[in-house]
Amino acid sequence: MKAVAALVTAASFLCPLAVVGQSAIHIGLIVERVGLSGFQDTSTQQTSLLLGGSLGGRHGLEVNVGQLEGTQTDGDWSPSDGEAPYTVGVSAHPVQLSYVLTVPLGAFPLRPFVRIGGDWARLTDTYRSDTPEERQTTSLWGAHSGAGLSAAVGSHAWISLCGEYRSFHEDGTRPPLALGLSGWTLRGALGISL
Repeated sequence: MKAVAALVTAASFLCPLAVVGQSAIHIGLIVERVGLSGFQDTSTQQTSLLLGGSLGGRHGLEVNVGQLEGTQTDGDWSPSDGEAPYTVGVSAHPVQLSYVLTVPLGAFPLRPFVRIGGDWARLTDTYRSDTPEERQTTSLWGAHSGAGLSAAVGSHAWISLCGEYRSFHEDGTRPPLALGLSGWTLRGALGISL
């Protein structure tokens, strides 16, 4: 419900932009492979809803609201010495606001684009060793930049593929060895223009 509310709020902002740019609003579904840093680098899947609108010509804005979960257990422990594994997890709802610049290449069907913007994530860390699982909720701010290709499918549908790097500012309040959200992502998206 929070994701839907965020998209409705974004729609109220993007609708006038689409009118100014005389271009349709577009909505889509994004599936990303997101890098996480922990005991060792790993990755997880993030699924997001996207809402975008034109600022005119090659310029646009996009808002996407997503969800991801990841868990990792420290392999450096010895049960023979009475040690318990240390397990950390994260459940996050990242939000991105992006400026998108598209570069048309005439009749070429693929359109390169670059995107840059800000990130906000509401996340819950979980951690457990020889004690019951504990939880801690916090918020992080960050930024992202990326580049990719998009293509029209029929008269209203579109697909895109994009590589992106996102960086979040860690303020030191998260648990030790918490999974970090900064890193590279590979995202595929599909949607329709309204």
